[in-house]
Amino acid sequence: MNDKRFKLKILGVFIMETLNFNGKELRKTIWSVIFGIALIKIISMLPELIVLLMH
Repeated sequence: MNDKRFKLKILGVFIMETLNFNGKELRKTIWSVIFGIALIKIISMLPELIVLLMH
């Protein structure tokens, strides 16, 4: 098997899969990213919140 042809085929399949988003999947992915960022932000603020609650 020609190695260059195989790599191009894999790249083509990957590109087609990334372009094959419908609106529902894209919205779900965006919301997952937003909730992930919010969770990281809350966890990073947790020590400050604990100090505020202790006073």
